[in-house]
Amino acid sequence: MEPFDIAGVLLAIAAVLAYVNYKFIRLPHTIGLMLLSLVISLLLVLIGQFFPGIEEAASKLVAAVDFDEVLMEIMLGYLLFAGSLHVNLNDLAKQKFVIGLTATLGVVISTFLVGGAAFC
Repeated sequence: MEPFDIAGVLLAIAAVLAYVNYKFIRLPHTIGLMLLSLVISLLLVLIGQFFPGIEEAASKLVAAVDFDEVLMEIMLGYLLFAGSLHVNLNDLAKQKFVIGLTATLGVVISTFLVGGAAFC
């Protein structure tokens, strides 16, 4: 499977699980998705105990996925966009000094750490 296909399958599964959570379980979105994903994973492990072919097929699928490529090149943009939709700009504006200070300090500290490590 190509990385884009895998991302599409994962997004479709997440959409179905979100719908099930919204209609029946009614937990907060992140908790509901995690709970349903955990239940599906446990069901696959239990089914794999009785039908070893399923476990083998799942292992092949996971081994074929380049998670770095799928996550960093495809899914990261969607994840960042989804996270940015929930940012309250008024709260962000109230914290602009703290955000600017910590960002600046983080960049300076990181620069010195990486520069020091590269120098040694």
